[in-house]
Amino acid sequence: MGRTTPSLKYYVNMYIERWRSLLPLVDPGIREVVEELLEEVDYSASLLSYKGVVDPLEPLVFHLLLKIAELRKKYEYGRA
Repeated sequence: MGRTTPSLKYYVNMYIERWRSLLPLVDPGIREVVEELLEEVDYSASLLSYKGVVDPLEPLVFHLLLKIAELRKKYEYGRA
């Protein structure tokens, strides 16, 4: 993208910061897990921006799918 056009990561980060502002309202144990997930979203945003994705919610949803798959794999294959 050009210098004057905000990147996908910029918009993804806007969502992340908005969601982070809500974290003080949730249970501390859940807050910690959600914060960890939000920190990892950068990987999915980078991956999808490489493929030309422009919807800022798509990397966030994709990241959640990756985490669900990871948890399912651990659960089904011996809780590694």
